[in-house]
Amino acid sequence: MDKYLSLIVNRFETYISFLNQFEPTNEAAIFINNSFIYSEMERVNTLLNHNKNLTHERRRDYEFYFIELFHVYHNTNDSKNKFDAMIYSLKNAIQVLKLTEHPLVKAEMN
Repeated sequence: MDKYLSLIVNRFETYISFLNQFEPTNEAAIFINNSFIYSEMERVNTLLNHNKNLTHERRRDYEFYFIELFHVYHNTNDSKNKFDAMIYSLKNAIQVLKLTEHPLVKAEMN
């Protein structure tokens, strides 16, 4: 896995650890969703729209990251049990990102 994708996975794991510090309530999930996930989504979206100097691989990483943030944010908002939905979505995002490989990294390993 690419170093940047590994950092993203670590960030999602940190969100899960952070969630474990709270009582498992919808309010805690809403707080984290609005305070962290949404702001990060906005930051990544701005970077994708305004930074024309990103390499193809880095742009691809940011796009994967944005997509996973989008899923976490909306799955949490749309669920009745927001806390569990957020944990599930974060774990799913981690799995997806761990399975993501760059063609260049894969070619170098062979």
